[in-house]
Amino acid sequence: MSLIPDKSSILLNGAISLVGDVIMQPLAIAIEDERFVWRHFGMMQERIPAQMVCFLSPAVIRAICERKPEWLRTRPIILIDDLRKPYLRRLTNDAHLKRRRFVSFNDDCTSALSLSPAWGVIQGGSVVVSAIQFAIGLAPARIGLVGIDIKNADEPRFYERAGDVAKSGLLKARRRIIEHLTLAKRICDARGIAMSIHSSKSALLQAGFTYDAHLERTISGRES
Repeated sequence: MSLIPDKSSILLNGAISLVGDVIMQPLAIAIEDERFVWRHFGMMQERIPAQMVCFLSPAVIRAICERKPEWLRTRPIILIDDLRKPYLRRLTNDAHLKRRRFVSFNDDCTSALSLSPAWGVIQGGSVVVSAIQFAIGLAPARIGLVGIDIKNADEPRFYERAGDVAKSGLLKARRRIIEHLTLAKRICDARGIAMSIHSSKSALLQAGFTYDAHLERTISGRES
């Protein structure tokens, strides 16, 4: 992980635990589920420095306001606003979204993504779906997904302890997540953005994604 250049990574949820030790200067952090605030606000206060750009959903902002509202004052906040359930606006549906030029659907209309995340995103079962819409909007040369395995829902996340694990909705949302990320890859291909997976165990490898091993730990000249 230390090979990741400064100000090039968007850290999701518990990946903020890497700030200051492994990743010194991320580009931004993204948190969408308010449960993370209730369980890990101490980590957020410790690891997210002032002036760090934060992608936060309305639910997360509300939870922070109930804990310590002044925490928000020193951090630039970019709203993760779900176009289907926009904050302080009417609910919308796919028929309406299809009339918006900046929303892209896959061929069978089971997933959609926003090409203008400043207007809102399409949530897709995981914060990685929202974050990748912001990443595509930045028009980088390449996007790499690290730690997005979409497989293990039984063991603790790397920042959790056995016996104190938040319930995972991964099994229920897996297909939905993969469909949205597959659409993201198609959009990246069309825009000349190289998109790869830095995990040899990711379920995305069976969905046509390219594996990039250059972040794998090397010991005695061999990958591990």
